[in-house]
Formats: sequence, structure tokens, C-alpha cells
Amino acid sequence: MLITKIKNVSFTGISDSFTTNPAGTYAEEDGKAVYTVDLEAANITDYKDIVFTMPESEVNITAEFVSLFGSDKIDISSNEDLIVSIADQYATGKAIIPAVKLEYKGYLLTKADYTVSFKNNKDVYIYTKDDEGFDATKAPTAIIKAKGTKFTGTKEVNFVIKDDVRIDLADKNNVKAEITSVYDNDVKKSFYYTGDEIKPAVKVTYKQDGEEKVLETEKYTVSYANNIKPGKASLTIVPADDSIKNSLQLNFTIEKRPVSTLRILTSAGGSYSGKAIKPVVQVKYSNKILKAGTDYTVAYFNNIKASDKAYFVVTCKGNYVGKSDKIFFTIKEKSLNDLAITMTAATLNETKSAQNVKVTLYIDYR
Repeated sequence: MLITKIKNVSFTGISDSFTTNPAGTYAEEDGKAVYTVDLEAANITDYKDIVFTMPESEVNITAEFVSLFGSDKIDISSNEDLIVSIADQYATGKAIIPAVKLEYKGYLLTKADYTVSFKNNKDVYIYTKDDEGFDATKAPTAIIKAKGTKFTGTKEVNFVIKDDVRIDLADKNNVKAEITSVYDNDVKKSFYYTGDEIKPAVKVTYKQDGEEKVLETEKYTVSYANNIKPGKASLTIVPADDSIKNSLQLNFTIEKRPVSTLRILTSAGGSYSGKAIKPVVQVKYSNKILKAGTDYTVAYFNNIKASDKAYFVVTCKGNYVGKSDKIFFTIKEKSLNDLAITMTAATLNETKSAQNVKVTLYIDYR
């Protein structure tokens, strides 16, 4: 319900500790504190816009809401509070049926409140009532007839029909758009995945009077869709002012980022230990560190024995693609000086002749 007043707000508590925004008037009536808020005077159109500030003590509130509509219907033919909005229209060669918006003190009229018909609504007519040369018999007009329980009467409202000289973005014969950003893959005319939104720059040109012109960037805006993950992406060019109409869409491709554009970093190989040597591998694009297992895997080869033939290969996955070349690393020989050696020998019986002793060496590579 739309209201014009909240009145007879009664409460218990200290009167000056209870307030509303906008402020109301306070009075004592029959031993009760009564507060009245005049929404119409405060230019408030809905009781939900009223803010009640409660005191710390308990407050009991009752209120009477006064409806915007009384028993008498509102005559739309003469009421100055009824606002009718019709945007300027463009000629199409056919009858124009514009959208009509009616508002009364914040209440938006619906089809249950009125019907609308039109006259003189085909040809170009740019005069308004305040213009010299205005002719009401030729002016495009909306005829609004009230119905239902709230309104009565009829109201005629004039509107303008302009000659349509707007640049039509949908006119493929006269309007063209192209992506001006440098492609990552110029052959396929595509961009590589980055993990962020890819927003190529565009240029729009149009033909006018036999001459090709560049459309100023402030006359349109560009929105993007599906422009992060690999696949088909699009951009849509839409008007930013009333000199342009319709829209234009361009498609572009986002490819998986190839391994050749990545940086592969690795730690040193290490020394022979009898076990597989696996240097730490880090893969980066720009300042972004890729996630092992999600974005790539690493396979090691010839990585046990000491040699300079050990290597690993990075295989991309997910939003990245390709396999790296062999990346070699060195496994150094282990020096005896770096080993923990334990020696044991067999026990011999005493004899007068030389004996061969069996010695066993135990080497700890840790």
C-alpha cells in the first residue's frame, strides 16, 4: 500500500527518546503520546522509507497508515501530480508504439489502471508544444484512458518522432569492427590463456557520405563474455549515446598456453646416492607460479647413476599444453671422503704362516 501519512503513532517510554527520519510532530492526546509523520510534506513515497529510532527502554508502537487513494477517483486529465514519460522515438516507416510510463506520487500505474492508444505516430514530427509551428492535429499523440478503481478521465500526451540518422552497428554493409590487439598466435588469430580476463582492443569504422570514418570510442562501450578459459570468447559493442543504435558482436579464440611460453626453473641435480635424484622443478608464466599436478607433471629419466645424462621432461595439462624438451642435469659421483665406511674382518687363529684375511666394507651413502 502506498501512503501519504503515518499518524497516531502511540508508544510508552520517554517522548524525546523516540524519533523518526524524516521527523514528525509530537503531541499528547488523551494521556497518550501521539506522533505523526507527513510523508507527502517530506516527499517520501513509501512508508518503508521511514526510519524509527527506538529508545533503550521498551517501546510499544501502534500506527495508522493513511492510503494514497481515497474513495474518490483521481482525474488524470487535470491532476498535476500525474507524470507521463514517453521517450523521443525514431521513424521506422511503420506506426510507432512507444513505451509509456505513468507515475502518481510514487505509485507506478499498471495496465489495470489505464489503456493507451496512439495517433499521428508514423511520420517524422519534431515540434513540441513550446515550439513555433507546433500543430496538435499533426503531432504524435498518446491517448491515455483511465480505468479501474483509482483513476478516471482521459489525457493526451504528445511525443516526438525523429528522422533516424543514427549509426547502425548491425549494418554489416556500412559498419565494420576489428580487433586491434596483437594476437599471441597470429596464424590462428588467437590469444593464449593467462588466468585473467582477456579484453582485446577494438576499432569500429563506418561509411558516411562515401567516406570511411573511425567511430569515436566514447560513443560505444565494450563488454566481454567467456574471456578467461580456453575456448570461444566474444565481445559486444553497444551504444554509449543516442547517435548509435543496435549492437555488434565479435568472436575470438583463447588457446591453451603452450609450454614454449613458460619458464621452467630447477634446482641442482645432486650427488649419487643409490636412489633416484629428483631436482625441484618450478614452472612460471610471467609472475604466476603454475601448480604441479594441476597445470603440469614432471617425469625423470636416467636419474640414479652418476652422469650428466640425467634429465626430466615437463608435460603441461589443464589450461596449458605441450611437452618440454629434455632438460638435463648432472648427478655427481660420490667421493669416498664423503662416505661413512664401516670395516669388519674375520677372526683368525694364531699360526706361524701368513693368512689371507677377508675384509668387508659397508658404505653409508646418506
